[in-house]
Amino acid sequence: MAGEVGALFDDEALGQTLAAELDDRDVIAVSDYDGTLFHKHDSDRTRRSVAAFRRFPARIVCSARPVADLVAALDDHGLEADWIVGCSGGVVADGRGRVLWSTPLDPRDIAALEAHLPTSKRIHCGNEVVQLSADADSLPPLPGYRVETYQGTAFISRWEASKLRAVHRLLRHLDWRGRVRAFGDGPYDEELLAYFDGTLIRGASSPVHLVRPRRSSMHEGFFKGYWMVTNRCNLDCGYCVLEDAPDQLRRELDLAGKKALAAHLYHRLGFRRLTLSGGEVLMIGRKPPADFVELLRFLKSFRSPDPQQNLELEIYTNGVLLDDAVADEMAGVVDQVAVTIDSADDRLLTVLGRNHGRSRPTSTARSKCAPGSPGAASR
Repeated sequence: MAGEVGALFDDEALGQTLAAELDDRDVIAVSDYDGTLFHKHDSDRTRRSVAAFRRFPARIVCSARPVADLVAALDDHGLEADWIVGCSGGVVADGRGRVLWSTPLDPRDIAALEAHLPTSKRIHCGNEVVQLSADADSLPPLPGYRVETYQGTAFISRWEASKLRAVHRLLRHLDWRGRVRAFGDGPYDEELLAYFDGTLIRGASSPVHLVRPRRSSMHEGFFKGYWMVTNRCNLDCGYCVLEDAPDQLRRELDLAGKKALAAHLYHRLGFRRLTLSGGEVLMIGRKPPADFVELLRFLKSFRSPDPQQNLELEIYTNGVLLDDAVADEMAGVVDQVAVTIDSADDRLLTVLGRNHGRSRPTSTARSKCAPGSPGAASR
């Protein structure tokens, strides 16, 4: 999951998107098929939707359908696509259906899924199995897989096989540096529409821009998230698993990327509460905690007396770098600081490994979390 976020929100992709909008560059259109272009019971609306989509000079059509079925459907309506995303992101092809790549299920996953779903059916792309289909009513929870349900049938794919991931990878494959306009109509399109600030087609009404509902509370209609901003740390705890994730360490966003991601989460996805953690959250950047302080100052712009607009922040930290200057920067920006303490006993901390690193947190934590210290919380 962390790798997915790193790929979608890396500096190059975000920078190109912003530059394309500012420079008013060429447009590529990305549209779902069923319910967006094709309207089963409204041939006139289908005709108008297809005609409007045809005006775009470059076109990508996405669908839950297999690629061959989608090519045939496009031919029926005289619509040419430059690229096709089929099986809900599991297969990417050119406009005539020649497969560029697929995201198949691993044979071990197939075996495990079929053991739980003995009546499931395989959906192939060439010799590869890209999906399994099964009766949605008898489907158990399947964490780690992507499941989409249509008319009582569930389609199970690898988590990475999404329309958004497929389109994102295709644009990089094409070295596309222009603007992107996305269109869709259902819940399985929202991830794609949110990323590209797209247009949601609702029923027989006119298209509307995708917006999150505005309600009286942050918890109703908005999102909250846990953001591991870095894997770097100034301690070396024996039980920590982060050192076993070298790919994540290499893919960490720089400060500009972190700011861009925070803005995207707030403005486009409707996040109103974030928990920042690590690693050690104050360790971001080349001269800790300077970059953390700069990130805090940026996040302060999302604070508001209006609870529907206010971004609530919680910080998890080991407390080693938490001095008065940093605490002053947190004032008015951070709602809660949770200092992670395993013990006040140096001997036990040494056994755990929390005193094996570049800093010894015990005395620091004691001073920061002493009774009466303002805003201190521990766990």
